[in-house]
Amino acid sequence: MLYTLICLLLLAVLGTGGFFAAHYVVSLQLAYKALQADHEDAKTFIGEQAEVINSYEFERNELQKRLDYRAQKTSEENGWSQFDMNR
Repeated sequence: MLYTLICLLLLAVLGTGGFFAAHYVVSLQLAYKALQADHEDAKTFIGEQAEVINSYEFERNELQKRLDYRAQKTSEENGWSQFDMNR
């Protein structure tokens, strides 16, 4: 009788441990899938932001070219280029 009770107690402990282990594995799998989806979303967001940054850099470079051209034109038009000491 005592041997049967010890076996039942051992089976109950092992069954409970197996249940909690299975529950933990399932929760890890769900967390992994959620993190994987978040990672994919983050990669697409970073890609979109990189495109926006590239377009802003292009606009900045174009504006800088225009400003440099205007500065060069105004310095040549007003005659100050005649006094250039670096020639």
